[in-house]
Amino acid sequence: MVDAVNAVAVADLAALGVFDADRVTGQVRLTSSQGGEEFLALGADESVRLDPGRLVLADDVRVLSLLDHRDGVHQRVTHDTSG
Repeated sequence: MVDAVNAVAVADLAALGVFDADRVTGQVRLTSSQGGEEFLALGADESVRLDPGRLVLADDVRVLSLLDHRDGVHQRVTHDTSG
């Protein structure tokens, strides 16, 4: 699934992300960070606290990704993801 999305992103020169719906709480929405939210990026060893005003994709519980920049561990797809 991830390979297919990456192929489309490269072909269309568009930033795309994949979300595992079973790992998301509520609706995913585009919003600005309030400041202080924890964000753990894919591949990172430690979470960071976000500055206010960052464009993010978030669910009802946490920031899932930094818009068009960095995906987080809470949205990641795994071998158990169906779709």
